[in-house]
Amino acid sequence: MQIMPMLGREPAFNMTINNGPGAGLYLEFLAHTQEIGGFEQLGLWVCQESTTNAAAYLREKLS
Repeated sequence: MQIMPMLGREPAFNMTINNGPGAGLYLEFLAHTQEIGGFEQLGLWVCQESTTNAAAYLREKLS
């Protein structure tokens, strides 16, 4: 994990829980080196804003 400090970043990890055939339940700890997450890498952008707040914001900006 020497690359992250060289980039000025703290070492960070993503933890995934898997349950595969023949492998049972297991954990993976993967080094986090990218700013965008799994969904974003697929082109699916996740918005955590509520629909009510988003609609109010849009109404305010459009009026």
